[in-house]
Amino acid sequence: MRHPKHLAATASRSVRSHTTRSLVVAAGLAAVPALAYVPVASATPPPCTVKDVTTGHHATYTGAGALQAAITGAHAGDTLKVWNTCMGDSTVTKNLTISAGGGGATLNGTGSAGSVVTINATVSATINGLDITGGTGNYDVNGYAPITFGGGIDNAGHLTLNNDSVVKNTAGDGGGIFNDVNAKLWLGGKSGTSINWNTANGYGGGGIYNYKGWISSSNAEVDHNTAAGGTVIGGGGIFNHDGTVWLGGKSGTSVNWNSAPDGGGIKNYGTLSHLTIDNGQVNHNTASGVGGGISNLGPNTADLMDTSVKWNAAASGAGIYSSGKLTLTNDAIGWNKASVYGGGIFSDFGGALAAYGVTIRGNTATNVGGGVASNGPATFTNSLITGNVSKTGGGGIYSYDAALKLNDSAVTWNTAPKGGGIYAWGGGSVALAHNAYVDHNTATTTNGGGGIFYTGGTTLINVHPGHNVRFNTNGNVES
Repeated sequence: MRHPKHLAATASRSVRSHTTRSLVVAAGLAAVPALAYVPVASATPPPCTVKDVTTGHHATYTGAGALQAAITGAHAGDTLKVWNTCMGDSTVTKNLTISAGGGGATLNGTGSAGSVVTINATVSATINGLDITGGTGNYDVNGYAPITFGGGIDNAGHLTLNNDSVVKNTAGDGGGIFNDVNAKLWLGGKSGTSINWNTANGYGGGGIYNYKGWISSSNAEVDHNTAAGGTVIGGGGIFNHDGTVWLGGKSGTSVNWNSAPDGGGIKNYGTLSHLTIDNGQVNHNTASGVGGGISNLGPNTADLMDTSVKWNAAASGAGIYSSGKLTLTNDAIGWNKASVYGGGIFSDFGGALAAYGVTIRGNTATNVGGGVASNGPATFTNSLITGNVSKTGGGGIYSYDAALKLNDSAVTWNTAPKGGGIYAWGGGSVALAHNAYVDHNTATTTNGGGGIFYTGGTTLINVHPGHNVRFNTNGNVES
């Protein structure tokens, strides 16, 4: 073992050696002049660059107005490619394809007056892969000021949007897009087109306002938009005014998380509107009035196929409000909440409801019609109305002075104080055809008609307590 003195001597030599090296290093550093602090300037964003890439028409434009300059200089049928962020608004005056260059591109209206992109009538244009934002809309030449139209896009021609994003624009009508008379709008692309986070503060159409035009989508989302106008206005996602809208495609179209006074997701308005949704979603929308998901005003028509209408909220018709013709095929209407009538569906006076292979499940209403409230004829075929709740009457279905018919359909496990399954009031009828049945429903009041409660001159057709109306709590059939 080494003596402690030897250890101390070794430690002392180590310290001296380290100190000597430190002084040498310090002396070397002292010879280097101090470096002055130089602030790093913020990087200048690359300028907007637009190239006409058409064979024989090559040209390059840069700067804030590059896109408009490129449009002016292009020939009909040319293809323009855009790089970086282009500030200001542009008007497409000839048939063109405008695509994002490598890494994507943005058209930013900067919040100044005007639509970010205006498509003139008679023009056919395609826009691929662009972000369109910061628009406030055009004033209409017919004197509708101060209402503006089409915050992001004002389309009077034929426009195809592929893989685009129309986001955070504002206008009176059509916060994202205004589709004008006879205009045609296609939404799609491999990764889809999104119309999101736009606002309308005039008549409506937070995402899209379609005025007597045509809209077709194959892969799109119209989400998180708002119509913030008065109580008669609506269509947080889409306002269809005497136009034709077809939403669908293999990848489907979503109209989710929108809000408005009426028609939180979609409002069908006027007298000539046609709405078709095939393989879509209308979920999580909100209306302070009617039609949390969809408001279909008569005499307009709405056809839904293989579509979900779920988790919407409204005063009445939380999932769907309709005073027109409503046809449902293989749809799921579920978990919608109405503070008054019709948790899943409210088919009002003048309306007609036909449902085929539809499931209406888990909806609630504070007043009548947890699953369905109907003031007009309603027919259900191969459908299931189950697990719905009303705090007043008609847990599954409430029918007022109208013909209610169930073909090969079931009304089960619904709850209400009266008419746990069905509450029929007035001079209408309830008909159970083929293998239709009403069972395992609950009326929370004694003799409240767990299966069916009917009043007045209601006619019961093929209704047989204990046979096709059975296993209900507090009375199978009561009046």
